[in-house]
Amino acid sequence: QNLYTLGGVQKVVTTILNYLAEKSEYEIHIIMPYEDVEEKCFDISEQIKVIDLKTIALPQKKNIYDKLKTINKRIKILDNKIFSRILYKNYYPKSYLDLITNYINEKNYDIVVGVGDIYTLLVGLIADKINSKTIGWMHSTFKGYYQTRGHASYGLKTLNSICMKKIDKVCVLTNKDKEKFDSEFDIDCEVLNNPVNIMDFTQSIKKQNELLFVGRLNKKVKGLSYLIKIVKIVIDKKPEFKLVIVGEGKGRKYLENQISKYKLEKNIDIVGYKKDVFKYYSKSKILISTSRWEGFGMSIVEAMSFGVPCISFENYGPNEIIKTGVNGFLIEKFNVKKFADIIIECIENEEQYIKLSKNAYNRSKDFRLEKIIFKFRSIIDSI
Repeated sequence: QNLYTLGGVQKVVTTILNYLAEKSEYEIHIIMPYEDVEEKCFDISEQIKVIDLKTIALPQKKNIYDKLKTINKRIKILDNKIFSRILYKNYYPKSYLDLITNYINEKNYDIVVGVGDIYTLLVGLIADKINSKTIGWMHSTFKGYYQTRGHASYGLKTLNSICMKKIDKVCVLTNKDKEKFDSEFDIDCEVLNNPVNIMDFTQSIKKQNELLFVGRLNKKVKGLSYLIKIVKIVIDKKPEFKLVIVGEGKGRKYLENQISKYKLEKNIDIVGYKKDVFKYYSKSKILISTSRWEGFGMSIVEAMSFGVPCISFENYGPNEIIKTGVNGFLIEKFNVKKFADIIIECIENEEQYIKLSKNAYNRSKDFRLEKIIFKFRSIIDSI
């Protein structure tokens, strides 16, 4: 993906690669579909060479397989052994893969990393043609990639099963996903959590009456309808509280309409994307995560590093980060009333809140950048 644009993948990849470029002996190249953006959400170190994918291999003209792939994303007609063998040779045009393969071999890279499901698939398709070791770096859940109708990888599980076995190491976000990927694809994944830069935290920071939501404004994935319903219940009982929404996306208009519908204009503030998101963590009381599915939950760990507990629907990532009643709460999907009741309980029980806050900060240390970098480098060394 274009690493200059907004997203969790972009944040994690730039954070780790910038650190490696500045602190280690690695020479790093990023090949990505580059498009000019008005504002670069994330910076890339000057020590990293950025290559526009289009300068290596131009997009190919659409063919019969592209039409079949579009249909497949809805009804999985290609997700079987016979069609997957055909797709293995035809998912991308041979000329396109040859150009990328030749470029990689000319550069003589030691390791090629495919980021996300589509580029992990691409790496798997050329793995036996390049002279490099290979890593697939997954950034969402197995369910999000292969069991969500309409997703690019929906209906490609059998094809991915072929390709994953050709990759030297596949990294996933959580232990739960390792179980799923290992069993479905008959491989041995490594768990590579997302990192966070731990901030200096003091319990003396006065938390304001603010609830916080941080993330892309994607109605379906982020459960924006649940978010507004939950906050409506809370505000009815605690009118002094407000919700700050940090993020941008296609769901913004939907949010604005819902805020107007429930007459919450005085209590909900959409501030858009902010590079200085940390100032919002520092003064907020509780982070809310209403995602329908969440591969990890960067905002959860970032909030915890400021002593902000998180309340989240049960999900792959949050389930691994949060321990209910200890450093936050996990709520059964999609129990809106229970979610709101727990927020109110946390607000009213100051003694419990202080405990949650301290434990949240301590939990965030398990995901500190240096620890994740050490794991990433050990994976590189192992292959």
